Amino acid sequence: MNIHRDEREPSLQIQPGTLYGIGVGPGAPDLLTLRAAALLRSVDVVIAAASPKNDYSSALSIAEPHLPEAAAVLRLDCCSDRLAVVLL
Repeated sequence: MNIHRDEREPSLQIQPGTLYGIGVGPGAPDLLTLRAAALLRSVDVVIAAASPKNDYSSALSIAEPHLPEAAAVLRLDCCSDRLAVVLL
């Protein structure tokens, strides 16, 4: 998703993007599929489940080697009783 300011319009202009749900397999980094690795190399933003007890995310640790340097990473408390994600 690309968000930019239009010089003529003070509000944000949002361009649609694509949301991918990528599974990282059973936990072994070498079992990540080639297609998943290719998709991860092309993303702008990653939302990864994380433990509420610490900042560690097993899924993110598997995905990170495949992410572009400029990718934004959002950690999501996977065990919260109040879970809301807003994607524009």
